[in-house]
Amino acid sequence: MPFRAIYVSSHILPVRDDGTCEEFDRIAEQAHRCNAQTGVSFFLVCTHHWFCQVLEGSEPAVRRTLARIAADKRHFDCRVIEATAQVQHAKLDGYATVHKSIANRLLFLERGFSRAIVPYDRTAAEMLDLCNALRSFGVPSEQRQSELC
Repeated sequence: MPFRAIYVSSHILPVRDDGTCEEFDRIAEQAHRCNAQTGVSFFLVCTHHWFCQVLEGSEPAVRRTLARIAADKRHFDCRVIEATAQVQHAKLDGYATVHKSIANRLLFLERGFSRAIVPYDRTAAEMLDLCNALRSFGVPSEQRQSELC
């Protein structure tokens, strides 16, 4: 049975005014490489101040990935919102950043999210809804973050 974990953390990456971030490019590329080797699928969201990531795969692989992320100095105050066995595997491979596009901002505002306030108090369902909305926004997982919005 697939296992899913959702975490949220703060970051202090140098995000430019237009929402691009070279360090995030490196993080997303590393996530693709590492997760492909372990069979973990993911969807990573990066705003100017916080990350959210949904991880799915076998429980041992997801837990090892969470431990690796928790040890990464680019994250701080990393909190797991959900860690549970799942009936359905969503295969969420991809990532998104929040740029200054009106459409992208609307996805966040409609769901009550802020680019600045870390959503530690949000439920797993709310985080999944945001990820699915960004995913439905038409962002192929192969696109680089600078092309997303």
